[in-house]
Amino acid sequence: MLYTLFAAAVLPIVAGLFELQSRWVRCRRQRRLEDYGLEDTVAEPGRFRLSPWQDTPDDRKRFKRPDGLHERVIKWIRQSTLPLLYLTGSSGSGKTSLLNAAVLPELRGSSGGKDRVHSVVLRGFDDPLQELRDWLLKDNQPWVDADFETKRTPRTLLAAACDRLRAVDPDARLLIVFDQFEELMILHETDSEQVKQIQSFLQDIVVKPLPGLTVLLSLRSDYEQQLKELELPPQVLHQNWEEVGYLTRSQAEQFLISADPRLKIERELLSGVLNEASTVDGTPEQFRPVVLNMLGLILERLHPTVPEFGNTGTLLTPFVRSSIEASHVRHVSGETDQASVTRPHPLLQVDNYSRADRTDQPPDARP
Repeated sequence: MLYTLFAAAVLPIVAGLFELQSRWVRCRRQRRLEDYGLEDTVAEPGRFRLSPWQDTPDDRKRFKRPDGLHERVIKWIRQSTLPLLYLTGSSGSGKTSLLNAAVLPELRGSSGGKDRVHSVVLRGFDDPLQELRDWLLKDNQPWVDADFETKRTPRTLLAAACDRLRAVDPDARLLIVFDQFEELMILHETDSEQVKQIQSFLQDIVVKPLPGLTVLLSLRSDYEQQLKELELPPQVLHQNWEEVGYLTRSQAEQFLISADPRLKIERELLSGVLNEASTVDGTPEQFRPVVLNMLGLILERLHPTVPEFGNTGTLLTPFVRSSIEASHVRHVSGETDQASVTRPHPLLQVDNYSRADRTDQPPDARP
């Protein structure tokens, strides 16, 4: 019972930590993943992953949400003429993956899109406007030439960039994405200089739109109240705002089954896995992709012996228990009494894992 409660309490927190992308958090995250024996999964992620999908040829080819939200978001951005848009969703709902592997590639035309959209994803919330300025002034940008002045504000740089793009193609657009925008409000107080500067910049873009420019703020739903403090236009669903929601049970089933056909998950096990995912999140019949990915990773590690384990609904609990009991995790937590360390749970032993048909193999289980 204790382990079950621990799993239900800790795993949503762990999932939330993977949303933080500032440099010092990334370092801590990598160390934690290494402690839990998952560093191989992040270094060479497969279909199940705890890190976001990326804008790479392989990820663009394989990414697909079973709810089709990526297609709706693409259409929404293409058709919108508003200068400021919002994309929100809970931690682990897949906002960053959706943008990286589907929305932005399609908009810029790499996946057959009709409209040419130049885009950038910014996450430098120590000084987001400086990061924007640095990106605009890169030598390889199509609007930069010998006459492009460097001592300009972000707005005047954006205006010049849009003018030069649209001089060549009247339908060209520039899309600036501030991903994980909540980090700005996490790292800085509302009355800080960083927040005031980005607030003034966004308000100016709304009041005096630049032809061809769209700014998209992507953030966690639980920070929408802080967003209101910036005094920006209110969110209107399907107009200037889209929500990345949870998956339904049928969509979650499709997610797990189609991700890796080798798993051949039996119906009874699949039902138990989804019941556990629902329990962990406390959202009956609604499923976050990050929790499904956690379960998928465990199922991959058990392959091909998954059907031998008849107790469904208990995959996450043994995983957390084995991590607590493993020596390298005990060391991190401050326990040094090696005599008290036990072997990891049998479900995580290397003998129960088929290495023959995987390239992203896990490290050997530690005694």
